[in-house]
Amino acid sequence: MVRPQSSENSRLLANLFAKTITTEVRGVAPASSSVGRSGEHSIFDALSVCFPTASRDHSRAGVSLVKLNKALEKDGFMRVRFRHSRKRGQRSEQQGGRKWRDPENQSFYRYGCRRWRDPEDPADFEFLSAMWPQ
Repeated sequence: MVRPQSSENSRLLANLFAKTITTEVRGVAPASSSVGRSGEHSIFDALSVCFPTASRDHSRAGVSLVKLNKALEKDGFMRVRFRHSRKRGQRSEQQGGRKWRDPENQSFYRYGCRRWRDPEDPADFEFLSAMWPQ
């Protein structure tokens, strides 16, 4: 049985979406300003919420997480290893002995030297407004 391929439109939309909602940050350490590659608060998660039919989660013609990450890395997004302040699974006294989980940093690998665009920032708002019709 043949694995379904994502449509060209879905791939183009996902790539444009990632470049629109994030921006490159220069002059900082790669891990200090980063965006998630997978999990909650990742580019794929945002794509799935904003354009459900463009993601494989909601449509067979949508782009998968793996395909999106490969395309973004090929397009210049820098993958960096993110090191947590505690080891995954380490128990915390403040959390009642539950396993430690950082909701902001779900993945070990992130896209470094990138940040989310902030609509509160006038320059980011102007860019997002200009990209909206596309």
